[in-house]
Amino acid sequence: MQQRYELEAWLGPALSDLAPEQVDRLMQEAEDIAAYYPGVDDEELRDAALSAAVQLLLGDTTPEECARELRAARAAEARASAAAQQIAAMMVRDGVPKARAARECGIDRMTLLTRLGER
Repeated sequence: MQQRYELEAWLGPALSDLAPEQVDRLMQEAEDIAAYYPGVDDEELRDAALSAAVQLLLGDTTPEECARELRAARAAEARASAAAQQIAAMMVRDGVPKARAARECGIDRMTLLTRLGER
C-alpha cells in the first residue's frame, strides 16, 4: 500500500472510526509493514500486521491479547506438528519410504528422522 487513498479504501468502514492523526500514523505503519514484508507472497502477512495496527489504534486489541493469541497459535502448531510426525512415523513403519511419508505429512525429512530416533 503506497498511497493514502489505497489505505483509506482498505480500511473501509473503519476509516470513519479513526481520527485523521490515527490515519496518518497508520500510513506510516503501512509503509513500515510494506518494507518489512515486501514479497508478492507476503500479502497475508502485510494484511495481518496492518489489521493488528488498526485494531490497536481503535482500542479493539491490546498487546496482552496479541500475546495470548500468539501463544495459542504456537501451541496449536506444536500439536499439529506432533500429529504429523506421528502419522509419518507410522507410515514408515508400514513400509512407506521416509521421504514420501515426510512430504505427505508436510514435515521435513530431518524432523521425521529425529522422530524415528535416527538422528
